[in-house]
Formats: sequence, C-alpha cells, structure tokens
Amino acid sequence: LSPAVRLVLRRFRASVARTGYREAGLIAPLSAYHHGWALRHGAQADRLVQVPAGVDPSEYPGAAESKGDPAVVWAGSGGPDSGLTPLLAAFEQVVAAVPGTVLHLVGVTATHEDHCAEQIERTGLGRAVRLHPLPADPRDRYTAGHVVAHVPGPSDPPYRLIEAMMSGRAVVGVDIGPAAETLGDAGVLVQPDDPAELAIAIVDLLRAP
Repeated sequence: LSPAVRLVLRRFRASVARTGYREAGLIAPLSAYHHGWALRHGAQADRLVQVPAGVDPSEYPGAAESKGDPAVVWAGSGGPDSGLTPLLAAFEQVVAAVPGTVLHLVGVTATHEDHCAEQIERTGLGRAVRLHPLPADPRDRYTAGHVVAHVPGPSDPPYRLIEAMMSGRAVVGVDIGPAAETLGDAGVLVQPDDPAELAIAIVDLLRAP
C-alpha cells in the first residue's frame, strides 16, 4: 500500500482503539508493553488490569533434542509482515557458519506459501529451508529444532515465545513488542533489524550443546 493509505489506516485503527478504550469497563493487556500502548491511546489507568499471556504447560512438554543435523525452528504464518524476511537474511549467515543447518518454518499458511517460496528462492537456500503446516499436536511445533528463533511480526502476541520456552528449546528472541519482558533471562535477546546479530546468537547456541 502507498504511504498515504498506510497513514490513513493507522489513524483509523488508532481512532477505533481510542473509542474502544473509552467504552470498555475493563481492559486486560497481555504485557507491560501492551499496558503502555493502551495508556498512550487513551485508556484510563483505573480500568487496566494486566493479565499475562497464558499457555497450558501440558501442551508443550520439554522433549529430548534431535540427534540429527543442526536445526532452527521459526513459527509464523509466513506472510509479508510475519518476520520472515529478516529471519532468512540471518539464516544465510547461519548456514555459512554452520554448514548443513536446516531451517524449519512451522505454521506457514496456504495463503502465504507462494510468498515464502519466493523469499527462499531469492536467498538461494533451497533445501536448507523446509515449510510445514501448523501441526495438529502442539508438542510437535518446536521439537524439530535445536534452537527456536522468535522473529515476530510487529503485532504478534507473545504466545509463540512462551510456547518455545516451554518446549525446552534454546531461544533467540528479537526485541519487538513484549519479547524482552516475556523472555527475561531464559534466552538470548537481540536487537531488531540486525540479521548479523541474530545470526551470531543462533550460531553461538548451535555450537554450545
């Protein structure tokens, strides 16, 4: 979309948010990040009750690591705003440093398969990247990898990050939205828009069993 159309849509969404906050009797943000966002858009502080994102731990039991080739897992729809582009830029550097590493893209929707294929073809990664639909069993979402790269889209809630930590995998999270407060000291946090830093963090974890 053109910059002008994006500006109109942003203003429209902000107006809808402000209207909703004025009418709501109770607002339950998922994190301190979302709490601050609500305050900036007109929510009254006395109506805010922070309720952290919850994930059922029984659905993500820790699983033994694979004995196969080094592997990275990323979960997302695979769309243009899903975080896929910076991930692939980082993975090119990962493969150069650790040959044979495989990237599993889990949860790619049928709508975005073509977009994913185009992005992968541009990088020349070929068979090093594998696309998977969202598994019916949540326990199978992250177990294919040794490291989970949490590179979210700009509006993604923190559920995937929590799921990855519960699955017992090493996690690299990009500092977008509530990622920092959700990850805490349970993983490695890197700055957004820096594929080189993301690649270094992933390689360090792959080399440190």
